[in-house]
Amino acid sequence: MFFQIPIVGYRFVLGFVLLLHFGGVGQDTLDFIPTVELSGFSVIEVESENSLTNYYKGNGMNLTENVMERLPSVSLIKRGNFAPEPVFRGFSAGQINLTIDGMHIFGACTDRMDPVSSYVESNNLKEIQAGCDVNSCSNGAGLGGVINMEMAQPDLANKGFTGFVSTGYQTISNAFSSAMNLGYSNKYFGLRVSGAYRTSDNYKDPDGNEVPFTQYNKTNFSANLVSNYSKYNRFKFDYIYDYAWDVGYAALPMDVGLAKANIYSFTYERFFFSNKLQKLELKLYGNNIYHEMDDTKRPDVPMHMDMPGKSDTYGGYFTLNWNNLNNHIITAKADAFVNYSIAEMTMYPYESAPMFMLTWPDVRRIVAGVYGSDRWEINEKIILSGSVRFDRGISELQSEFGKDHLRVFGYDVDDPFKQNIWNIIIEPEYRINDKFTLNLTAALKQRLPTISEQFGFYLYNAYDGYDYIGNPYLKSESALQSDLSLSYKSKALNLQITGFYYAISNYIVGEIDPDLSTMTIGANGVKVYTSIDRANMYGFEASGIWTKKAFTWVNILGYSFGKDEYGEVLPQLPPFKFTSTLTYERKKWAITPELIAAAARNNVRQSFGETPNPGWVIFNLRAYYQIKKKTTWKLEFGIENITNNYYSEFLDWGHIPRPGRNFYVNLSFRF
Repeated sequence: MFFQIPIVGYRFVLGFVLLLHFGGVGQDTLDFIPTVELSGFSVIEVESENSLTNYYKGNGMNLTENVMERLPSVSLIKRGNFAPEPVFRGFSAGQINLTIDGMHIFGACTDRMDPVSSYVESNNLKEIQAGCDVNSCSNGAGLGGVINMEMAQPDLANKGFTGFVSTGYQTISNAFSSAMNLGYSNKYFGLRVSGAYRTSDNYKDPDGNEVPFTQYNKTNFSANLVSNYSKYNRFKFDYIYDYAWDVGYAALPMDVGLAKANIYSFTYERFFFSNKLQKLELKLYGNNIYHEMDDTKRPDVPMHMDMPGKSDTYGGYFTLNWNNLNNHIITAKADAFVNYSIAEMTMYPYESAPMFMLTWPDVRRIVAGVYGSDRWEINEKIILSGSVRFDRGISELQSEFGKDHLRVFGYDVDDPFKQNIWNIIIEPEYRINDKFTLNLTAALKQRLPTISEQFGFYLYNAYDGYDYIGNPYLKSESALQSDLSLSYKSKALNLQITGFYYAISNYIVGEIDPDLSTMTIGANGVKVYTSIDRANMYGFEASGIWTKKAFTWVNILGYSFGKDEYGEVLPQLPPFKFTSTLTYERKKWAITPELIAAAARNNVRQSFGETPNPGWVIFNLRAYYQIKKKTTWKLEFGIENITNNYYSEFLDWGHIPRPGRNFYVNLSFRF
């Protein structure tokens, strides 16, 4: 078994890349690898599973977001039991860049019920990359950081048929899940298809009470085709179809009737096998997202509403990679996309005619950018990396009806809104000796306002109870970022601690406008998006992995905090959190006890509706038994929240309680 494990660094992927190898359909491995390629990561194939798989996958029935959450810089905003929203170091929504295979995808829900991660399953994926360093802006601007999910591909080296089937059950919510992968490959051609189905009833809290509107249903299908046209040319086609229905959101006034996505791309790769120019890549992609909010199953609804949303994105990029240019590794990239977003709301007042309006008023946004990066190995001890990205964004309302929505507030929306943004990152690395490495990251980062922030029309926020209105005149949010990371690596032990600081300017936040009337019945008032001159965010992350024969001990902790120029705490910042997992692994079986704890968060942003949340601790126990012959049978089982503690995490909207004691079992078969 071979693996390399740097801990929480701030090279791309925070110093490590999470590999979810359901690769070639024939393997199921997970590993971290250091970034040594300019492309942002390098892949080390692992012959078989290693003990880190148990930690990062956790419960084998976990959603993709739950796997992300095992990374030290990623937290989740939960509004229900499905499709939680990823948070990176306290940054969320438009502050981070969430992509699939580098493709820009935007949810179709104004309430952010459908983050991009909700449209992929773990058996679709090869790896998850999360980071904020020198290569993090290669796929687009990401002020706080980026999370990219790379799809699994056919393994042309593993010829013939391969397959994987699994099914699982959880007691706390009467939840079932099934997944399958099937692949065929030869020297020149490979096809991989995968499917998944999930269904869950409402779960129960630790007191045995059913938590209403936590049910969900989902199916997912993906296909990946690879063809080696010649030694130097490769074509790839990737497709994802995702469909979810009857999804409850306990912390929101509405649920999801249906959500569906079609995501597709074509990629051409040209390999040169020279000492200089290595690779040319051209990618064209598109995606169509549709989402319907539904309140028909809610009791005592004062006024029924239909709220469909649609987001279509089309784009592409062109990349060139050079290697061995006098100890330089260089990447150049040009990319562009266009997004069309529209969201509607039809209200049905009692004994009155329906009222119709646009909450995203028919918006078109075009963004084009260029990117370049260089990794220069000055000598055996010093590496200097840097990257520059420039984007130009053009946003406009396409219809007079849409423009009329914002004209009522005095905005001039006749002409397109044009903005330029820069992302500049410098990262020196100093190898003190064969065990210690010091990394510094200094960056200027900028991002465009989101569609909701710039053009939203009476978007109700259930967290603070206010209607929100966009501001077309918003400036780009900017941040000066600095990270300092010290790592230690030996044969048995890897340690790393990283501190980070962001000086944010033009921080986008909603402010109360007392002159405006609410649209939502019972709303506390109306807020308009505006920019605060200054805000600061800081924190740290540390982790350690110890391996000794059959034992692997993983410990990860992190903390984020920040205030604006008025001294008020920034919203939705994860408190101090600690995870400790010890795995004892033998040839056929393994057992993994786990502790997860978080500190209380008492200093909160009251103007955003936040209230203090107490600290908590839970214990989990996981195990598996497997039989390997020509095929592999694996039985995974475990208990989560063993002591049945009653708790909610600080980022859980409405302090909806987490599930009580849960027993799960998962049986898989691969050939």
